[in-house]
Amino acid sequence: MEYRNVTNHQRGGISEALVTSHWYEIYDVFGAWVVDDLHEHEGESVTSTDDIRIKYKELEQWETRTAGENDKYSWVPDCRYEVQVNTRQTDLGDGDRIKMGPPTYDYLIEIKTGQYGSLKRDQRDVMESLEAADDQIVPVRVRVDLERLPDEYGIHFTRICDRH
Repeated sequence: MEYRNVTNHQRGGISEALVTSHWYEIYDVFGAWVVDDLHEHEGESVTSTDDIRIKYKELEQWETRTAGENDKYSWVPDCRYEVQVNTRQTDLGDGDRIKMGPPTYDYLIEIKTGQYGSLKRDQRDVMESLEAADDQIVPVRVRVDLERLPDEYGIHFTRICDRH
């Protein structure tokens, strides 16, 4: 058997596989983060993962956007999760409430490995542009720490912008 050093590109592939290939395993940790994120940044009245539904969605290239110094960039996220809030109620006053249709948010995920994996300028510019243009799009950086493999790995979600 021949042994080889793991390259940075291969480490990135391992991180992406952990987050995307068995997406149902990530629902617990991602769902808990999304509940906090929707409550804090979107004003949604969600308190647990029972209040949302998460679906892994197929990828698509997000259209070229003018970002930064009028440069045109495109970005394909590493994965996409559609998050639907189960119910939303709006207070009409006098104790009357109306149920609104469930809002849906597209969480576009860019996966980075280790403490030094960072977004490229064009990735950040497009992600910021997308979030500014659409209230239902939420670009997220996911940092994956592989240092404790094969027994465990670390995962941390960060919203790119604080829209609200």
